[in-house]
Amino acid sequence: MQYEQFNFTQLPALTKTVFVAFAVLVPILLINMLIAMMGNTYEQIIRRSEKEWKRQVRQLFRYYPCGRVTLERGALTLQYLGEGQNASP
Repeated sequence: MQYEQFNFTQLPALTKTVFVAFAVLVPILLINMLIAMMGNTYEQIIRRSEKEWKRQVRQLFRYYPCGRVTLERGALTLQYLGEGQNASP
């Protein structure tokens, strides 16, 4: 682009100011939108992984004999899966 053409407008100072503001603000807004989209995607992935983890825990508990889980087995299973850090067997 030929920036000398800005001098041939009716308000060259305003034209240059608007151009510089546009050139500075648009990339900032685009980066902000990208960050927001990535944050939303990350949140969706975390939500899905939590649902999947809960589904797998339910499926694991379902395979115990007679569908019953003793307190000790449940605590050990949760400790093995990483959620029962404070649970004592």
